[in-house]
Parts: sequence; C-alpha cells; structure tokens
Amino acid sequence: MESLVGFVDSLAQAGWLMGKALLTLILGGYFVIGCGMVSYCVLLFLAACLKKIVSSLRGNWLTVDDLPTMIILGSGGHTKEMLKIIPSLSALYPRVYVGANTDPLSLDKAMKFENSSNRRQVELGNVKFLMTYRIRAVGQRLLSVVMCSGPYAFLHAAILVLSERPETIICNGPGTCVPFCVVGYLLTKIRILETRIVFVESVCRVESLSMTGRIMLRFANVYFVQWQELQRKCLELYPHAKVRYMGRLA
Repeated sequence: MESLVGFVDSLAQAGWLMGKALLTLILGGYFVIGCGMVSYCVLLFLAACLKKIVSSLRGNWLTVDDLPTMIILGSGGHTKEMLKIIPSLSALYPRVYVGANTDPLSLDKAMKFENSSNRRQVELGNVKFLMTYRIRAVGQRLLSVVMCSGPYAFLHAAILVLSERPETIICNGPGTCVPFCVVGYLLTKIRILETRIVFVESVCRVESLSMTGRIMLRFANVYFVQWQELQRKCLELYPHAKVRYMGRLA
C-alpha cells in the first residue's frame, strides 16, 4: 500500500514538474516573440522618423499617389458591406486589404473582387492582402485580451501601419480595426504620418452604436452612420461628435 502511495506521489510530482516546464516554455516563447515584434516596431518607427526628417529637408519622399488606402475587413456581414462600399472608391489606389488571421475567407472575397473588377491594378502590384492578429475573439475574456491578444494586435498593427504608411484607413465596424486606427491616429498626432481615418458604422446599427463605433468616435476624422435616426441619437449623446448621415452606403 505504501509503495502504491509513493508511486502516486511520484507521478503527481512528475506531472507538476512537466506542467511547470511546459508553462515556462510557452511563456518564454511569447516573451521572445513579443520582444522581436517590439524591436522590429521600434526599428520601423526610427526609420519613419528619419524619412520624415529627410522629407522635411528635400520635399515629400512619397507623393500622394504613392500612399496606399488601407481597408480593414471584418468577418461575415462586415466584409459584405465593405465590398459594397469599395466600388465607390475606384480612384483610391494603391490599396492594402487587412484581415484577421482567423478569417481567411474575408481576404479571399477581397481577392476575388479585385481580380474580377480591377485586374489591371492587381497585375501592377497596386493591391496587397495582409493578415493581422485579432484583438478579441467572440467570448474571449477581458483578462486574456489585456494580457495576450491585445498587445500582440497593437504591436502587429503598428508594424503594418509603419510599413505601409497609409494615407487613409477605412473600416466599418470590426474590432480588428481599432489597433490600426489608434496607431494611425497617434502617429498622425506626432507628425510621423498623415493618416485620415474613415469609419462607417454597420447598416445593422439602427438605434445605437456598436462598441467599436463608440471607440471610433474619438479617433475617426470622418464618421458615417447609415440611418438618420442613429445620427440624431448620436448628436444628442455625443454633441461634439462629427457624425454624418449620407444614406445607405452598403
């Protein structure tokens, strides 16, 4: 009996040690990846600062035509709405589509749209399709967002924004867009970039703003809603908000 108890204790201790080692390995991996992303982001930021200094001395280092429009895709209905809005943006090239790494279908739809309607621009290399980290999955706990997915999403957004230097960021509701808009807003405030943020609230929002919509009131340069009643309520609740109504956009 004592030997059996000793065996169980040894097994439990071994399991504890294995679990501890696995947790250390996972956390170490996250730390190494995070440090790498931070370092790369800092290098891009320094490069952007240097380019800004050079542009001030020699003139603009990129013309307006060279600066891309960044389009943030959501999932499901958000992507469907965005693909209805995009035809009215036919003059805005180059373009960079950004979708969540957990939603490859949205980027696939954007690829099919561009190949069918603007193949020439695709062949010229004026269209890019990039993936990013999702800031929050459906049902994900807030602590997990703050500790894990949130920092990675913001770091990766900073890397993409600094790399692509978008003139405009266009989004229509998915939470994926928040890190990109916040980063673009902050880099514009410190005059590293000159990025305008255009937010279109989902047509599904008739009487109240989405959570992303409430956040974007602070960061968007141009803010559209698709119902006049919603515009009226927004102006009552947020009197300083620049909320525009132009009918159904999607």
